[in-house]
Amino acid sequence: DAAIPPMSLIPIFLNEFQVAEFTVQIDQEGKIGIGGMVWDAAILLSKFIAKNRESFKSVKRVVELGSGTGLCGLAVAYLLPQAEVVLTDNQPHIPLLKRNAELNGLPNVRVEELDWFHPRNLGDFDMVIGSDIVYEPQLFEPLLDSLEAVAGPQTLVYLCNELRMSRDLNFYKAAHKRNWTMTILPDSLLDPECVNPESPVMLYKKSLS
Repeated sequence: DAAIPPMSLIPIFLNEFQVAEFTVQIDQEGKIGIGGMVWDAAILLSKFIAKNRESFKSVKRVVELGSGTGLCGLAVAYLLPQAEVVLTDNQPHIPLLKRNAELNGLPNVRVEELDWFHPRNLGDFDMVIGSDIVYEPQLFEPLLDSLEAVAGPQTLVYLCNELRMSRDLNFYKAAHKRNWTMTILPDSLLDPECVNPESPVMLYKKSLS
């Protein structure tokens, strides 16, 4: 299997991604935009779940927001076979998501369209994940609306993204106004190959206050 390159700020054009003992098959489609490509944050979040999977044995339902290629959600479906994993994104990404779900043939995965501007009830979830979905300021409020639509007080929420100082700060200010709290997870919880002092990729755990 091809090795995953060191953390960087460019998309990673591989078709196979090794996460723990599993190989996730991924098609990428640059013509639909940045969501059609794999970025570091998806790998870091996938490997975080892999390293700490024993902590998630009780998780039964997972939703991924802004799934893009679906790498992270599909990795979670491999790692947590007891859980139903729902991959979500807006319409341009749905065909790619469905194709990648079919490539991996996992029975515990389904794909749903989710428009952040009109979030709908997809049921209750034990865990919400998202990688590199905090980058467009005009989407901060719709993203928070969508998070609140799928996450309850006991839901685990993990967001992983590149460190963009001013943008991050504005998002977290908006989240704080809605009584969300944020914790930056320590390097000790991350896969060692994803820990790079020069890496701008950070993993956050969020919860309702």
